[in-house]
Amino acid sequence: MITKNVKTILFASLIVAMILPFSVMEWVDAATSTNTNNPIKESVSKDAFIETVKQVHDMRSEKLNLQQQNLGEEISEENRTTNERAIDALDAQISEKMKILNDYENQRKALYYIEPAREQYILSIVSELRDEVSIFAESVEMHSYGVNINYLEKGITVSTSDASYDDTLRKIIEKYPKDVQINITHGMAVDYSCNSRTSDCDPIVGGIQDQSNSGIGPCTLGLPVKKGTAIGFITAGHCLNDGDQLHQPLNGWFNQIGNNADSRYESTCDCAYTTKTTSTSSHSWVFRDPNLYLSITSEGTARPAQGTQVVMFGVTSDFQQGEVINPNSQYTANGVNWNLVELDIIATFGDSGAPITNAAGSQILGIMKGANPNTNNPVMSPWSVIDTKFGLSLQI
Repeated sequence: MITKNVKTILFASLIVAMILPFSVMEWVDAATSTNTNNPIKESVSKDAFIETVKQVHDMRSEKLNLQQQNLGEEISEENRTTNERAIDALDAQISEKMKILNDYENQRKALYYIEPAREQYILSIVSELRDEVSIFAESVEMHSYGVNINYLEKGITVSTSDASYDDTLRKIIEKYPKDVQINITHGMAVDYSCNSRTSDCDPIVGGIQDQSNSGIGPCTLGLPVKKGTAIGFITAGHCLNDGDQLHQPLNGWFNQIGNNADSRYESTCDCAYTTKTTSTSSHSWVFRDPNLYLSITSEGTARPAQGTQVVMFGVTSDFQQGEVINPNSQYTANGVNWNLVELDIIATFGDSGAPITNAAGSQILGIMKGANPNTNNPVMSPWSVIDTKFGLSLQI
């Protein structure tokens, strides 16, 4: 089955394809071209990218330490000047290394590219197919499912938590155009939270263990932030109930850090904000390694594109690298029609609420929710949505 509108879009896509200056395959191949007109001068291997991420993080941490030293009243003017010169040198080195990170990210984005007219055609089928699957799911009380464009395979994925409905789904899929590949996948539902332990932290930063007084978790603290003039903390919504206290690292009368939780478990945001109650210092930093912090200097203002390189700082999985595979992953689970950012990254129980940043660890892009129940891929609440819901700014 395909509507008149979809057929019209198909015809338009064919016309646009005829007038495009080069094909999708040529565009993808250009990502590793040595053409001087292309922003990517050479191919960057994954190993080189991983090593460069470590180097950038080390340099950014060293820069942060020097900046903190210069804030001290006891430092001499000579040492302050020496530190400023070292900071300038680090900025220059980081700038050079960022070229490698950007080139690798552009290479990954090229793999996800679909010619715009073709993308719109596929999305029109996704929309119609999602409606039909939704009607079927309601009729059989199938609680977890999703229909999304698969940018890497240039097709469509219908995902459910088990294989019980595959025969009927195949019959539904058979009615759709054969020029778009539609696959069925399965996974299992999970919200990340469990019993992982870490130390009492000072300063309080993103990526450390927290727990609510309701006994949920432990989870991972997303980020210390400001809401107006007040200081507070962001974590996952399913880690806190409305009105809860937040504790670090575990629930206990002596280690409360926040209260009056505003918890959201809704469509685009599994997120919660609590007002800071502790006198312990806090910053919009993330914990990279012992005594190694990265300062968050900017906020993601939109959903990151496919292929965007990300890093997660989770209590259980520690530091992990990955990439965005779908900025608008839509699925239904736990009575909520989710629309989150799906990632190809390692994450597990206890990582709920973990901050997710760009590769350099300088821009906050979102916080970990859990796994898409139908694909098992981790998903995050995008920071742009969290910011809109709570009205946040960084606590420098």
